[in-house]
Amino acid sequence: MYWQTSFGKIEALEQTYYQKCGSLLRPFLLFAGVCCRGYSLPLQRKITDFGAEVAFGQVNERLREHYGIEVSVNSIREITLGHADKIKRKLNEDLGKVTNQGKLVVISETDGSMLPVVQPKATGEVKDRRKEKTLVYREARLTLAHAKGSVSPLFSATMGSVQEAGRHIKHCVQLVGMDEKTAVHSVGDGAFWISEQMEEQFGNQAKYLIDFYHLCEYLAEASVCCAPGDEKSWMERQKTLLKENQAQEVLLTLWPFVESKSVVDSDGPVRACHP
Repeated sequence: MYWQTSFGKIEALEQTYYQKCGSLLRPFLLFAGVCCRGYSLPLQRKITDFGAEVAFGQVNERLREHYGIEVSVNSIREITLGHADKIKRKLNEDLGKVTNQGKLVVISETDGSMLPVVQPKATGEVKDRRKEKTLVYREARLTLAHAKGSVSPLFSATMGSVQEAGRHIKHCVQLVGMDEKTAVHSVGDGAFWISEQMEEQFGNQAKYLIDFYHLCEYLAEASVCCAPGDEKSWMERQKTLLKENQAQEVLLTLWPFVESKSVVDSDGPVRACHP
């Protein structure tokens, strides 16, 4: 047998023994926890970690850099997808379980990100599924939650529907610890589906807060309508009010410029800032 390192190929002999029954005993493979053409769990973990970060074809670059080895790209794909499937099935089994005592305050944050996904055409349309592939984008929705004062958040994620994302949000909060007295404080970028799911999953137990960065983005778009030609100083004034916890003053400033409901959302930047 041999193995490949960053210093080149090193030859080595493997000690093998024949048992009385005639079968071959290979102590190295037995104690290393691997089988012929197999992969140990520590190696599978390294492959899965890299396979989740970069394209499968690029994993060997990292394996060579860190461990001086390389493996089949097809094996990288199968191992990574196999463990991903196990994680998904385990998460679906645990969805909704309450494991910890309810906390007084749980802080939650949810966001979405578009990921490129390669999809082959339907089997009936093309015989070789390696051909005629299409690149599409799907939204991955990630949630984290932790008890107030904790720096160890728990995570949950899905590429499913908005309703499924809502169940993952609730699951994440329940893992931290939730009962009928728990107050859920959610932070997000103002996406309607997040605030809608917070209300649907938690009702009056939850409050939704738009983070300062994204709120300023909404105000910047509204400033063109509220203070044409003086947008910069208007924005600075609103930011100062927000930092001084005077959000009501900002709402009063916006109110005279709020567009009517007949205006489409894309043409209503002030209305987007005003509840």
